[in-house]
Amino acid sequence: MKTKWQAKVWSEKAHEGYSDVDYGDVWSLDEILADIISKHLHAFLKAEKGPNGGCQ
Repeated sequence: MKTKWQAKVWSEKAHEGYSDVDYGDVWSLDEILADIISKHLHAFLKAEKGPNGGCQ
């Protein structure tokens, strides 16, 4: 069991973040970036395999 001051310190550090960015803002950033990257990679590969070979 944590004392009140231990709980307060843990709570502040857990929600502190880095450089004015809270951890809550980037909690699922890896999933968001993976979705964005996969969509653009799919579009790139589709353009590469297209009739013009990726050139316009």
